[in-house]
Amino acid sequence: MPRQVLIKIRRGTEAQLPVLDVGELGFCTDTNKLYIGTPNGNQLLVAAQSVGDMLKSIYDTDYDGKVDAAETADSVPWTGVTGKPTTFPPSSHDHSRMVVDDTRNINLLPTDLTSREIRAEFKYRSTVGMPGSGTYCKVITLVGWTDDSGGAVHQVGFDDNGDIYIRRGTRSSGWGGMG
Repeated sequence: MPRQVLIKIRRGTEAQLPVLDVGELGFCTDTNKLYIGTPNGNQLLVAAQSVGDMLKSIYDTDYDGKVDAAETADSVPWTGVTGKPTTFPPSSHDHSRMVVDDTRNINLLPTDLTSREIRAEFKYRSTVGMPGSGTYCKVITLVGWTDDSGGAVHQVGFDDNGDIYIRRGTRSSGWGGMG
């Protein structure tokens, strides 16, 4: 395709870069940085060694180590926050123990576990496919994240002899064997 227009870009070393006219581009041959002239001086557009990264010169213009938009969020007074509750009454709860739920006939699949939690349950060993002795077992389930991106769901089961069995599962493949 024949070239209709040739656009020239000022170029040279970064140390030689003058104040560019508004809209004028300047390419630094030593650092591979591309600048554009603005009413406030030269503004870095692209630094070849950091393509895809946030540029400090764009997102942290005062160079204090915090993205400028975050500083704005920090400056909102508590009275300026909307949608917050008017009171914060403490709810009744007990941190001194974990309650063991009687779910002896229910074998939840990893897809059923969508909140980050630790749960303790009383089960039939046959419900969760746990080897060992006795009719019942106690199972502790650890769900680290709301989907598989946070890793597998883990269960630790205890039989009547005190033997410990472990299984892991993902939402995409279900439970592995209890062993």
